[in-house]
Amino acid sequence: MIRCLALWFLLPGFVFAQAKKEPEAVPELVAEYQSYKAFSLKTGEANIWLKKNAPKRFPEWLKLAEAGDARAMVLAGDCIGDGVETARDEKKSAEWFLKGAGLGNDMAMFMIGSRQYAGIGVKKDGKKALEWFQKAAGLGNELAIVAVGGCHLKGVGVEKDEKKAIGYFRKAIDLGNPGGYFLLGTCFQRGLGVEKDEQKAIVLYRKAADLGSPFALIALGLCHHSGVGLERDIGRAVEFYQKAADLGHSQAIYILGKCHQQGQGMEKNEQRAIELFRQAADLRDVMAITELGFCHLQGFGVDKDEKQAVLLYRQAAEQNYDVAIFGLGYCLENGSGTDKDVNKAVELYRRAAGLGNSTAMCRLGICHSKGVGAEKDAKKAVEWYQKSVKLENAEAMVELGLCLLNGVGVEKDEKQAADYFSRAAREGSPAGMVSHANYLRDHSGQEQDQEEAFDWYRKAADLGSDSAMCQLGHCYRRGIGATKSPVRAFVCYRMGARRGNAEAAHFLGYCHRDGLGTERDEKLAVECFHQAARLDYPAAAHELGVCHRDGVGVEKDEKKAFEWFQKAVDLGHPDAMAEVGWRHQRGLLVKKDEKKAVEWYRKAVNLRSASGMVRLGDCLLNGIGTEKDEKKAVEWYEQAQGLGEVSAYHALGHCLLNGLGTEKDEKLAVYWLHMGASENNPESAHELAMCHRDGRGVEKDQQKAVEWYQKAADLGHAGAMSGLGDCHLRGIGVEKDEKKAAEWYQKAAKLGDESARAILKMMDKK
Repeated sequence: MIRCLALWFLLPGFVFAQAKKEPEAVPELVAEYQSYKAFSLKTGEANIWLKKNAPKRFPEWLKLAEAGDARAMVLAGDCIGDGVETARDEKKSAEWFLKGAGLGNDMAMFMIGSRQYAGIGVKKDGKKALEWFQKAAGLGNELAIVAVGGCHLKGVGVEKDEKKAIGYFRKAIDLGNPGGYFLLGTCFQRGLGVEKDEQKAIVLYRKAADLGSPFALIALGLCHHSGVGLERDIGRAVEFYQKAADLGHSQAIYILGKCHQQGQGMEKNEQRAIELFRQAADLRDVMAITELGFCHLQGFGVDKDEKQAVLLYRQAAEQNYDVAIFGLGYCLENGSGTDKDVNKAVELYRRAAGLGNSTAMCRLGICHSKGVGAEKDAKKAVEWYQKSVKLENAEAMVELGLCLLNGVGVEKDEKQAADYFSRAAREGSPAGMVSHANYLRDHSGQEQDQEEAFDWYRKAADLGSDSAMCQLGHCYRRGIGATKSPVRAFVCYRMGARRGNAEAAHFLGYCHRDGLGTERDEKLAVECFHQAARLDYPAAAHELGVCHRDGVGVEKDEKKAFEWFQKAVDLGHPDAMAEVGWRHQRGLLVKKDEKKAVEWYRKAVNLRSASGMVRLGDCLLNGIGTEKDEKKAVEWYEQAQGLGEVSAYHALGHCLLNGLGTEKDEKLAVYWLHMGASENNPESAHELAMCHRDGRGVEKDQQKAVEWYQKAADLGHAGAMSGLGDCHLRGIGVEKDEKKAAEWYQKAAKLGDESARAILKMMDKK
């Protein structure tokens, strides 16, 4: 039934109407109608009354309605609208109310006005609704008088005028209507049309509660819950909720369910919460129906059942409940419990946004930013975020802050971005806390800001944020705002991964792979990368490709490596694009195509892939798949070096050593080769060994040459193994030893070194 808290806020102006004479009716019907009306005026809804009285009487009411009795039309219409003792049919319900209103019945006028106001069973039309409310008010209907004030308060069908609204609420109070007391209390609590006075609000709520208003009981409970006008006392709040629930008020039953669900004022009991949600849902409480949908979607207190969630969301959405409409859109966007349909999802988000749902507005912004179900348009995305922010939506503050930080769809403004992150954090949003902390961490070199960032991560993590837990891991790993601790980093990554965070699972894999804060275990590392990859984390899919390519934690398998690199490409990972390009360049599992390889490298560098820059540089240096351009190659190497790409150190060193694309500078070349070798780059170590061997850029030193050959060989470099063979064969930097030389040549030959194979053949002939 429509009469709920929102129905205390309807109408404008008065047009007084003359009541038409009711046709004669049986005494029993007259008594029933008066009882129904009294219950409605007192509680604001009559579903409980209908469920108690309709089982025996609905057929008779319907018969009398068909015979032209307006009172019976109200009773039968309400049953039909609520699905009490008959199939629910909101259109038919509205038709009965309209007929009754045409016969001059004030409750029928109020009910058809309510239907037109909400757009249930009839087209939504505030002006027509207003006309019926005014007529009902003219006949002295207290609900309508309260509703007139509500319309002035909200500006529905009339210019917004909070002071006039107060006048109508006082008229209702003069008639002893609890709704008048309740809404006047609301105005004092919020400072609408009167000076804000929480104590006066409490007095008015208590008067309304004494008159039996469940809304006032709920309001008193909420005041105790939040400490507004009353001492904060959740136990006392629950007592008020229980009193309202004992009156059969669906919203109070729902709130009690939430208290059980969250363990507020009582022990946490999810099963009892579900029972109460179902009880309220049976009374057609849209919040309870929607909450049940969410519980089924997530598996909270019930078995996870996405299809049932969709059914419940649809049921509540039919009553035009914005939260349910949004939830249904979410299911359609993600294909949860229904076929995926992003276009329909966006339609539902727009519908919910039109009802003032700030979450839907924010989601529309995200859809426009990603081009999901809507035109990709950064400016439109920003517009939606701004609308949502006006309604104090913390998620939208974060999204708008990111747009301002990066200058996407709006002029770049880091200061304003920081303000939005801070607001979202102080609103209690875990995502806001993480964004605020990220800004403090990444945009300030001040130690105190780093410590504050750490504190915000910890607050968000305490609220259950898996992302914050991952960021805490980064802080401990790098010593940001906290003492560096690999063990604590490992623990945080593990907790984040258990909460389902893909990034945390990915870094947990690194911990296992590299022995960071735990024992080294490459197989466990692969399991972690798999967990993250299943959550579509691009870097994890790329890392699995590397593992299969290099045989880390799994057997070497170039085919599987390529499959994972391809998945990472599908997820937009730039380094994976470079790997796919390399396979086209070498003809590994695909037809050799050097031009296509260069295309892949260019895609990768457009996304700032440092490895792609090196690969593209190599192609330009050697004229592979593109016109040779040594100078441009060096420019790409320099960019990659600036991004910390280790292979770029060798590439720069090689070019400087040989004057390729740049002026020859052997000393600077040795510097870059040393940088690469220090980062365990085998190519750098190998070339550095030759520099020491030949005295290029450094003094000639055969022993140091052997040391660098050894390091490169330990890193799997075949040329370095062959170089060690040369040293042992000729006694360069080490004692001459043909047996050891042969051993090194054999190792190099196994890795495909042709010069080592040739030397082994010559040694065999001897």
